[in-house]
Amino acid sequence: MGHGSHTSDNNPDVLEREKHRNLQGKTPEIIPGEPGFNPALASDSEAAVRAERAPSLDIDELQQHSVKILQHLHGDAEHPAPGEVHDPSSSPAIQENMQYSKQKEAPQDPLHPSQ
Repeated sequence: MGHGSHTSDNNPDVLEREKHRNLQGKTPEIIPGEPGFNPALASDSEAAVRAERAPSLDIDELQQHSVKILQHLHGDAEHPAPGEVHDPSSSPAIQENMQYSKQKEAPQDPLHPSQ
């Protein structure tokens, strides 16, 4: 993790999508007690501090909260039929992140660093 790194891994596509989500008022209360806070737009340290300051929830409340947030964020996702295995690797978000990671990890030409 580099200096000033973000939970979005500084992926411009994720940052743009989450910025629009915030501007449209569609950011769910991911961290209890922090309405409007979007960890994808925060630095790793800011997200950690906000999570530390969040009110404590017992495990059942935390599970219910997590399910509610995931349903809000991914409610339009396809769900497997009972007994089927869910493979999320073909989802647009996973594909986008994999493509970004490959580009980020690709060796850079020292003479042409932008390529």
